[in-house]
Amino acid sequence: MAFDRDSPYRPLDQAGSQFRLLRILDSDQNHIQCELNTFSLVGDDVPTFNALSYRWGDDGPGWVVRLGNYTVSIQKNLYIIMTQMVIEKRRDWMFIDALCIDQENESEKPGQVSLMGEVYRRAEAVLAWLVYEPHGGEDGRDWSSPVYYANNMKSKSRSDIEEAILGNSYWTRVWIVQEVLLANCLIIRMGGLEIDWLALLPEKGYFQARPELPKSTDHLCLPQEKYANKKTRQTALDILSHRRFKTRALRAGSRLPFHKAFRFFPTQRCGRPHDKVFGLSGLTNSRITVDYSLSVLDLFVATLADYLLSAGLNTDDHTPTQKRVQLARGHNVLSEASDLIAPLLAFDLDLYDAVVYLLFCQVVKYFAPGFEERLVSATMESWWVFRHSTRPHHQAMWELDIRGFIGIGPVCVKYFKSWGSDRSACSAKSKELAARDRTLAEHNIILVEPTSGVSRRYSEWAEHAKANCEKMWQRFQESGEDIDGELDEESWTMIA
Repeated sequence: MAFDRDSPYRPLDQAGSQFRLLRILDSDQNHIQCELNTFSLVGDDVPTFNALSYRWGDDGPGWVVRLGNYTVSIQKNLYIIMTQMVIEKRRDWMFIDALCIDQENESEKPGQVSLMGEVYRRAEAVLAWLVYEPHGGEDGRDWSSPVYYANNMKSKSRSDIEEAILGNSYWTRVWIVQEVLLANCLIIRMGGLEIDWLALLPEKGYFQARPELPKSTDHLCLPQEKYANKKTRQTALDILSHRRFKTRALRAGSRLPFHKAFRFFPTQRCGRPHDKVFGLSGLTNSRITVDYSLSVLDLFVATLADYLLSAGLNTDDHTPTQKRVQLARGHNVLSEASDLIAPLLAFDLDLYDAVVYLLFCQVVKYFAPGFEERLVSATMESWWVFRHSTRPHHQAMWELDIRGFIGIGPVCVKYFKSWGSDRSACSAKSKELAARDRTLAEHNIILVEPTSGVSRRYSEWAEHAKANCEKMWQRFQESGEDIDGELDEESWTMIA
């Protein structure tokens, strides 16, 4: 690729694991000047550097900084953070994804996204820099000014700061998960303040203090506002607690089983649906290649396939083994009905849609032969509970986020089986979808997928799904992963 002379970004040698770092030069708060340099993760010339973790924000790039002789537009949150860096006269090398990756170069992004896990693991420290979000009667216009922001953060009380940190939308973003969990040293910043992240956790240890799942759905019918106020705070504590208790091996280079990580983090938000998967690539042993040209449905098929492969229900010839089945059941991998709705919810797909149902059944049949009927039936029950939350027994499904639903889904499904009329309605819906699928297959009907409008005949959709499954299976075999090997205890206990 030819070098664009109107860009500060020179081509990277992706095969050589090259990446960029920047540092701020002599600047003032109105004119931020930086230098940009290229290094290799496999070389010995990488300087000591820190990595920035932050929420990009939903606003457009209305602020500018200088990279060498070039002006680059950035979003408000990053400008506020860099303004504080100027005030502090920071001169350390930094990895800032919005500036160190050429955001206009779609061919560069996949390679850099694949490297980001290692970049954050190699950084001397990860600066989780949160931007204060005004609430209530606070004047949002004042807080939008970087100078006002930097000068007034210290006026907040400790309890206000703690609430501002744990309730910050930073914790809802998918990319920050691996950035926080992989950090050798995590430093939380807000304005000019530096906060000890361990001090944010309950004194007795979060996992020990967490209440057990309710034994009855009666305990789940709590006021909606209670969850609305605490959802982001709960997410923050979940992530920080996993960092404290369960990620030492990750920082040493180990990976989580894909299904464990994806099952726990489908609630995290992102601008592109692809980042639901790619944003966790530094944490997991995923076989999915970073490719932003994939359609949402192709990514869904790959994700569901990787999910089942990660659970390890089959051998080299796809024959289920009793050992792996027992292991999976013993650790609640696929024995609970709610597990397989995670990919559906993450990509905002409807299992009742004809194409989605077809693809779901094809993938489950390919990777869990002999178990497809049980898994499809169990997933239908969970999907029914999620979709038809009209009774008090169901209301908690809407009051909790996706991760909350997955966490208590098994409890609800257990009691759902005693709700006669709903159980009958769910069974009727399952039979209806199965009958529709047989009719569509028999007549080879043209079906239109719900996300892009692409149309194919039933047989073409089925072959397309099979081809994607075979591709994932080939990657799995090429990875050399030991299918029959047991997973380490930390990996199995990723979900408390």
